[in-house]
Formats: sequence, structure tokens, C-alpha cells
Amino acid sequence: MAGWLVPVNAASIFFLGTPVGLWTAISAGLVGVSNTWLALRLGGLSRALAFPHLVVWIPLCIVIAARLTGPDAGSIGRTEYIYGVVVLTTNILSIGFDLVDAYRWIAGERSVPGQGSAGPA
Repeated sequence: MAGWLVPVNAASIFFLGTPVGLWTAISAGLVGVSNTWLALRLGGLSRALAFPHLVVWIPLCIVIAARLTGPDAGSIGRTEYIYGVVVLTTNILSIGFDLVDAYRWIAGERSVPGQGSAGPA
């Protein structure tokens, strides 16, 4: 999923002149910083990385959905609209995976690949 998720959200740099692009860029930056910090703190990638995604992607998806369907939807340019649909679809799928990972982390699956089962959680 990351092979698609990261490029789609990083492409926001090409859409900074639009609300969808700006909101996506800010959100991607927040997720990037928080997940980098978390991965460094945990010593690798963990299911705990789902939590920053949920905290950031859910509001982003709500805002983009409102932009694409709200009263100003008719004034949205075709490029912003298509990019918004791609970001929304991508991040909704990511949220689905993140909900599973968050549940599994809460349920006790806190291993970090490469650290065995005794890694920090």
C-alpha cells in the first residue's frame, strides 16, 4: 500500500494552488513527521504507525469529501477534482488497513520487524 499511498499524497506538491492539494500536503507532512519520529522511537516499523494515519487521514478525507460534494463543488477545476478523488480513495483504503493494524496493536501485536517479539512497543 505504501508504494501507492506515499506517491499519491506526495504529489500534492503539484497541487498546492488548490485546497485539496494544500490540505493533502499539510496532512502528508504531519504523517511523515509523526511516523518518522515514531519509527525512530520504536526502532523500526510497527503497527503503532497506524495511529497517526487515523488521526490525520480521517479528517483529511472528511474535508476532501466536503470539498468535492459541497456547495462549491461546481467551481472545482477538473484536475483538482480528479486528484481529490484519487487522494480520497487512496486514503480511505489506507484507513481500512490502519484500523486493522490499530486493532491488532491494541490487542497486543506490538512486535517490530527485525527486533523479534521482544522489541519496544
